[in-house]
Amino acid sequence: VKSEILQNAGDESIMFLFTLALKDITDPAEDYATFADVLHHWHHKSLFFVNNYLPQIIVVLVVAFVLSRVVSFFVRRMRKLADSQIENQQRASEIRTLAAILRATAYGVIGFIALLHILSVLDISYTPYLASAGVVGVGIGLGAQSLFKDIINGIFILVENQYNVGDNVKLAGLTGTVEDLSLRVTTLRDGDGTLYFIPNSQVATVSNL
Repeated sequence: VKSEILQNAGDESIMFLFTLALKDITDPAEDYATFADVLHHWHHKSLFFVNNYLPQIIVVLVVAFVLSRVVSFFVRRMRKLADSQIENQQRASEIRTLAAILRATAYGVIGFIALLHILSVLDISYTPYLASAGVVGVGIGLGAQSLFKDIINGIFILVENQYNVGDNVKLAGLTGTVEDLSLRVTTLRDGDGTLYFIPNSQVATVSNL
């Protein structure tokens, strides 16, 4: 009797599984209901995104656009100032270089901050990416400290107009005429014709003669 009951239970289980399989094959209404549920889920998610996330993203993009227009305004003013330097073409070139650096740096900072705000609005964790970027940045910073110091000091030399091409100056214990000036290095020629390349980070005291 026990074996007969187990056999009947096994036959009923097989028939039940067969019925489910046949229903999945022959009943398209079940697939339609599943697809409708997916569409409903997408529709609900889309409405949630439009009502909650989209306005914040639009505000971030508008603020970034306004800041970029402000930077563009100052860059245009600097370029007009450079165009007005008709008698001093070297000074005009320096101002254009400074304007290009300001434009590229400002756009990069604005874009980076806007990206972080958008990721925060979308609840996307950017901490791992910042940690990775921090590790890479530390390595680059340790390897290029002198280069960054040269560029930063070169920017101050240009902004403060400490000296220009053609001036007789004393820099880093050397005296001569400035032949070229860039963000990284100052080219100086002394009285006997020797040409010196002085990194701007070594220009601590300027004596403009």
